Amino acid sequence: MHREEFLRLLLVLVMSNEAAEVADALAHFGMAGFDGAFVSLQSGDGKPIQEFMEQLADALAGIGESLIAGRRGGPGG
Repeated sequence: MHREEFLRLLLVLVMSNEAAEVADALAHFGMAGFDGAFVSLQSGDGKPIQEFMEQLADALAGIGESLIAGRRGGPGG
């Protein structure tokens, strides 16, 4: 996943009121994940940052979907 796709995911989350609350709830998790990926990149472990960004985007999307479903009383909540 490229930076543009990650930014697009964030923008989609922020564009609705309900999603904005989810995005706010996930902001620290996303920041910690991004910081961790950066530290890993600096350690020279050989893993490309794109791999971490894909995993982080998947995790954020999954958590966000679960939070929204929980507010609606659907599966995952």
